[in-house]
Amino acid sequence: MHARIGVLVLILDTVFLAEFTVVGVVRGFAADLPFLSCVFIGVLTGVGGGILRDLLLHRSPVVLNPGKLEALAALIGAVLQTASAYLIGPLWSMPVGFGVVVIVRLLSSFLGWETRAAGIARAPDSL
Repeated sequence: MHARIGVLVLILDTVFLAEFTVVGVVRGFAADLPFLSCVFIGVLTGVGGGILRDLLLHRSPVVLNPGKLEALAALIGAVLQTASAYLIGPLWSMPVGFGVVVIVRLLSSFLGWETRAAGIARAPDSL
């Protein structure tokens, strides 16, 4: 029973990540922003929604820890949605961005794709 709840939470979290990302890109287009700005706003809203969720649950933000591809899924989806918006229009590109974020995030979770921990550079011992 707990495994089913975990899968349901993962799917809902993925859907909301995709939704926040898509809405961010669409809002960027509504403000007539350039390509990179639309991508940035899409990733920022997607990741920001996850950070807000984690802060409300009193836990460390998932995006700051090594593990599942949350921010990368938002980035890939936002780039493809923004690129397709120039080709087919912002309204019709929304399913593209949504689908890509969902597919990348779920594949990363079920196939075990994870990010590595950041390698922190050490300060020189002597000057």
